[in-house]
Amino acid sequence: MVVLPVLVYSLTRSPAWVASVNAIEAVPYIALGLLAGAVADRLNRKKIMVACDGTAALMLAAVPAAAALHLLVLAQVFIVALGIATVFVWFDAANFGTLPTLVDRTQLPVAASLIGSSGSLALLIGPTLGAALLTVMMAPYALGFDAATYVMSALLLVSIRQPFRRPQLKQDRREHIRTDIAEGLRFLWHQPVIRTMTLSVFCACLSWGGAFGLLVVYANRALHMTRVDVRLGLLYSAGELGGLISIAAVPVLIKHLAIGRLAAVFLAANAAALAFLSVAPSYGWALLAFFFYELVYIMVTATGVTVRQMLTPDHLQSRVNTAGRMIAWGGTPIGAVLGGLLAEVLPIRLTFGLLTISVAVGAGLAGWSCLGSGPLSAVCLSAPIPPP
Repeated sequence: MVVLPVLVYSLTRSPAWVASVNAIEAVPYIALGLLAGAVADRLNRKKIMVACDGTAALMLAAVPAAAALHLLVLAQVFIVALGIATVFVWFDAANFGTLPTLVDRTQLPVAASLIGSSGSLALLIGPTLGAALLTVMMAPYALGFDAATYVMSALLLVSIRQPFRRPQLKQDRREHIRTDIAEGLRFLWHQPVIRTMTLSVFCACLSWGGAFGLLVVYANRALHMTRVDVRLGLLYSAGELGGLISIAAVPVLIKHLAIGRLAAVFLAANAAALAFLSVAPSYGWALLAFFFYELVYIMVTATGVTVRQMLTPDHLQSRVNTAGRMIAWGGTPIGAVLGGLLAEVLPIRLTFGLLTISVAVGAGLAGWSCLGSGPLSAVCLSAPIPPP
């Protein structure tokens, strides 16, 4: 999260190149998400996840190895970023389908919150650790620590003895995989709640792709950080602290309040937080603004994921969830490229201000869907809308 953008910015000094790292990391999901979801619903999900961890570890370990041999070039950095994002698509597809098989549907919000909280805790520590490592070693060697964490993930997954899917009737493997993909897409598009949430989250992801992809540039140009130090890591960690709190809060909120209205409020708050970040007068205010920005952004995305998992049949979980994330996350590379291009010709603060427009549109869509008999008007945990 910290090392790759810093490495690219130090080599190029270009906002467009830095933002392109975030764009590249989102492209594989758009290209492979549907296929990965269909495959994960057919094959052994645990084996997929373990293989992905091992592949990611090898790719990351190759960076410090190349640096030690004085062979590291910018192209390899982008290839590794693309490769890590590619294996994540397959890991994520299997992961989405696994959780609903390990717990009851009524336990999904709490289970998702616990898993999300552990991930957010790692992301809370990781950026600060990454920035601290950059003060004592060159960026390529810091990625060696990241490689080790993927090995640990693989070992932990292997230790789980419970099957990663529920028993079901034998599937006809002769059925073409395109039929599986089409089935997942049809369900997503014809389920009005999932469709509306997916489009709203797309708008939030577009803004986030630009803002998050340019955070290193923002720190340099808006906050006048002329060198990498722990403050940069703390800026990322402040956002992850907001994400950690939001993941813990979402299950409680959606249990007692209408999910659709919450989503609309979260999106509106997300737009307000990004607007404030664009005008934050000092580093301290920027920390606070990014904290709230990530807090409500994760609330938006976590609510969207929970709704999809609640309303999707087990045999469609991987397909529908990867399709939903593919569409929603499709805003990330668009926002990253758009933000990078704007930052080449406009002040970074003005760029952040313009990125606010997209999430404001998402808030408007969600708010409109909560009116009258709109799809989000009566969504609640106690009485979920049945799938069509």
